[in-house]
Amino acid sequence: MNIIIDAAAQTQDCYPLTVNKPNALMSVFNKTLLEHALSVAAKKSNNIIIQIQKIHAGLFQQIGLPDSCQIATDYILQPEDVLMDARHFYWNDEVFTIHYAWDLIKCQEKYAAEVVYCIDPKSTIEPLATLKGNVTVGAGTIIKNGVYIEGPVMIGENCTIGPNCYIRGNTSIGNNCRIGNAVEVKNAIIGRGTNICHLSYFGDGIAGDRVNLGAGFINANLRHDAQEMTTMLNGNKVPTGRNKLGAIIGDDVHTGINSLVYPGRKIWPHLSTNPGEIVSKDIL
Repeated sequence: MNIIIDAAAQTQDCYPLTVNKPNALMSVFNKTLLEHALSVAAKKSNNIIIQIQKIHAGLFQQIGLPDSCQIATDYILQPEDVLMDARHFYWNDEVFTIHYAWDLIKCQEKYAAEVVYCIDPKSTIEPLATLKGNVTVGAGTIIKNGVYIEGPVMIGENCTIGPNCYIRGNTSIGNNCRIGNAVEVKNAIIGRGTNICHLSYFGDGIAGDRVNLGAGFINANLRHDAQEMTTMLNGNKVPTGRNKLGAIIGDDVHTGINSLVYPGRKIWPHLSTNPGEIVSKDIL
């Protein structure tokens, strides 16, 4: 039996996270949607074919796919094939459709109970750091003195956390990240290679890969009237179903110091803010 994982889709509804990559390469729980799908598929078959667009071939090579998987750009589906869609979040036997970028946060909240306490022996936890609840720490990561972590939290490999920062539940931090002094992170998805180093708050939001949030970055995540958050997509105001939603930031964004971002605002990949800028509208 062949399992075909369709990883070709690149939808505007998940912008800015999918401006420069397909939906399958968005991340939740420190793994891409494709990697979650592969974990499920590998339990059912050794014959896995990943359908992609040719222009994205280099991006898929970077995540280190198993040698047993075949990459195809023009595969024709056969009647006996089993199709999986990498726009979905596959978790054990459950499937959750990702319509919008903020659905990734909903997935992380829903399945956070699956996080276990697991400290890799190749990580370093300094004596004055505090880890409470279920916290996962990857190899090569350093948790410095003064760090306070309330699980469930997942931290990837080769990260530097602290000193003196506060990481709250339902948060995942990708590999090679830095979360530094006087930074608070809560209910967030932090992509690989991202830095939030000084005096910042990032809550209920998503930061893509290789983002650098300058000192004093603050995102708001709640309307003053506590009503449902809406956000703009393709010129239309879209309800999110959430009463808290922070910034959604694409890959390779750099913000100037003391940038302030209104709730639910988005910044497109490779863009930046000026020092002291107030982001009241999407930057694209």
